[in-house]
Amino acid sequence: MATLKSCIQKSEEEWFRIKDPETVPFPDKGKILNDTLYGTIKLEQPLVYLIDLPCFQRLRRIRQLGFVDLVYPGAHHTRFEHSIGTAHLSSLFLSTLREKSTELWNILQLETTLESEIASLYHDIGHLPFSHVTEALLFEEKELNDIEDEENLEDVKPHEILSSQFVRGKYISKALERINNELGYDLSPESISGIMLGKAPEGQNHCRFLGQLLHGAVDVDRIDYLSRDGIYTGVPFGKIDLGRMLHTFNVHNDIKGAIDLVVEYKGLQTIESMIVARALMYSSVYHHHTSRALSSLYSRLVFSYLDKKRASSFKLCNFDDITLRNELCSSPDCVTTVKDIEYRKIPKTALQLRSRNITDIINFDGFTENLTLGTFIEIEEEIGRGTLLDIPKYEKYDEIGIFIQSEDEVKPISEYSNIAKGIEENPNFGWLGYVFAKNENRDEVADLAKKYFDSHCFGIRIDR
Repeated sequence: MATLKSCIQKSEEEWFRIKDPETVPFPDKGKILNDTLYGTIKLEQPLVYLIDLPCFQRLRRIRQLGFVDLVYPGAHHTRFEHSIGTAHLSSLFLSTLREKSTELWNILQLETTLESEIASLYHDIGHLPFSHVTEALLFEEKELNDIEDEENLEDVKPHEILSSQFVRGKYISKALERINNELGYDLSPESISGIMLGKAPEGQNHCRFLGQLLHGAVDVDRIDYLSRDGIYTGVPFGKIDLGRMLHTFNVHNDIKGAIDLVVEYKGLQTIESMIVARALMYSSVYHHHTSRALSSLYSRLVFSYLDKKRASSFKLCNFDDITLRNELCSSPDCVTTVKDIEYRKIPKTALQLRSRNITDIINFDGFTENLTLGTFIEIEEEIGRGTLLDIPKYEKYDEIGIFIQSEDEVKPISEYSNIAKGIEENPNFGWLGYVFAKNENRDEVADLAKKYFDSHCFGIRIDR
């Protein structure tokens, strides 16, 4: 079975074949493009150069929301425009922060700002096809778990680790070296990789805010995807007051000299509205039962396909939505399910699980924490009758970890906001799990699943 290193090398060999970063023409000026969210965006030469490389162009063919377009027809946007938007926001926020103090002016010189923008631009290149639909496959990979342990990473998703490994690889390192040679910078793959994972840049351990801006309690990644997903799905929930937020972000020096990202008190309501927007987007879009049923079906299909090929999920590193679909359709065992998904032959809800219906919440917490896709499949086979489970981990509202700066005091947002305090006291309030089945098996599967949960892990009160 292929290792992470060998799959990265295989991807890089393909990228070198398409465009060698050392020989491709380097842009002689920046570019202006029009974005759905932000209107006119100015891209400087390094970003124009990096966008044109195959490792980033692949994101044009990876949909941002997987199968959500089968529920919300407008949701055809991709990781490509989201990543450009995230880099643009990074530039905006850092430029605004730079104006706030002499200390930040000295820290946020062009090179440091550029590393942050590149980290934001490339933060999603590790996504597998169909984005989070196939994310569960990466949780099965021990190599990623080992990297997480070795680097002491917290709350980092597998695709983010994969993105950081690509940045440290031969291809992107050569691209960064080309930028250094052309423009006289000293960009570091290690610094960019660290920012992607929420860390301070290499050699600037006190600058924690640079990692927090991309991967923190309130970050540019989340600001862009909530706003962009709301626009493309047509739901009115993802709106964020970007202008207000932009001017209320600040930094704070702790007693050890580390610089952290904070929000000024006058921006409190903006953060509260973002918390509410995120909760509504999860309930109405990201966790819509139809999308989750199709995602569950597709992830098992890909898992089975890779298992029969004795291949790891890393095999998909250089696939996109189109090439993976074609690969699956070439297999007689997979083509029927692919067509069923495309023509909305959707598994139906047999049971809906809510946190308030769990009778043994402590046992349930332990159960969900250790679930992997392989475990799901074992349980589904034990229940039988074509059962599909979708039992997510509890969604963490990282926003309640932001600190609010009021005059000379910096305190957790929960000390100022009843909304944040309510989530802190009841973090599972919006949790929803599903048991899916074919329409003709719904009642039977519901009974079998309830018996399984009662006897194996936790009790459920079901309102049918």
